[in-house]
Amino acid sequence: MGMTREQARYIERLYTEMYDSLCSYAYGILKNPHLAEEAAQETFQVACGKPADLISSKNPKGWLMKVLKNVLRNTLRRRATLEKFISEAESADIDLIADPAPGSNVDLMYSDMLTEAEFQLLKRVAIDQYTMLEAAEALGITVEACKKRVQRAGKKLRRKIEEIGVP
Repeated sequence: MGMTREQARYIERLYTEMYDSLCSYAYGILKNPHLAEEAAQETFQVACGKPADLISSKNPKGWLMKVLKNVLRNTLRRRATLEKFISEAESADIDLIADPAPGSNVDLMYSDMLTEAEFQLLKRVAIDQYTMLEAAEALGITVEACKKRVQRAGKKLRRKIEEIGVP
C-alpha cells in the first residue's frame, strides 16, 4: 500500500525540519559525512515505508531518531564485519579465520569489488575457514603464493572500500 498525499506531505515537512539534525547526529557517530547522509536518507526511507507508524506515533521526531539509531547500529555492525573480513584476509600468518557476523551477506556486499578468483580465494580463507595450505592445494599453488594472493586481494578490497567512503 502506498502513501497518501497527506502522509507524503507530513513526511516531507519532517524531512525539511529534521534532515540536517539527523545528519549531524549520524556524523557524530560515524565520523563520515557521506555515511551520515546515507543514514539520514535510510531513516526517511523507513519512514516512507511505514508512514502510518510514523504519523500515529505520539512523538514522530523521537520515532525518527529511534529509527536513525537502529540504522546507525546496523551501519556500525556492517563496518565492523567488513573491517574484520579485510584484516583477517590480509593476515597471511593466520591459519584459520573466524566467520563473519551472523546474517551478513559477504557475496552481496563485496563480490563486485574484486575479480571472481580474488573474491573466491578471500572467501575460501576468511569465511569457509580453509587453511592457507588447503586453499593453496585447491588452487594448485604454493602456500607462499597463496598467502601473497590473499594479502594482495585483501589490500585491493580495502582500497576499493575506502574509495566508496567506508573508513
